[in-house]
Amino acid sequence: MIVFASDHGDNLGSHHLFNKDCLYEESIRIPLIFCCPKLFRAYVNRRQIAQIIDIVPTILDICGVDIPQFIQGQSLMPVLSGNKQELSNNQAFIETSRYDIGIRTPSYLFGMSTSSENSGEIEKDLFLFDLELDPFEMDNKLSDQSKHEIFKKLKRTLINWHENTPWYSVQKGIRSH
Repeated sequence: MIVFASDHGDNLGSHHLFNKDCLYEESIRIPLIFCCPKLFRAYVNRRQIAQIIDIVPTILDICGVDIPQFIQGQSLMPVLSGNKQELSNNQAFIETSRYDIGIRTPSYLFGMSTSSENSGEIEKDLFLFDLELDPFEMDNKLSDQSKHEIFKKLKRTLINWHENTPWYSVQKGIRSH
């Protein structure tokens, strides 16, 4: 079995930004490739959103080992084996060193800003991009009434994740929340 992944992108001038500490696709999107020819055939799936935390449960599942309850992430084996195109949990959560947080689904990217003083405090909504109609993330749809229900759902999901995920405090070296 071979698993290939990488660090996040560096923007390289996209959106007039450099480095990887923002919520745009050029910064958050990375390759994730599983190769296990004896178990599944090679193909590309562009519908399932995966996260780095999905690697461990996927490897355990491929090896036939029970996935402990404390393991974060989900096994991608149903997608890799071709039994499913998407899992019911089809989203990724993103946090940046700038204290921005986001949620990426197959169709949308929604971002919010939190306080650098207290990472538990939401400061403002940043953007909502429709990645199918606007893959270069140029048209912020936050004020578009036709996207209001999607905005509410993504915001509710992101806030719930944010409230239930510990943050690492650089000053104290401990997780808080």
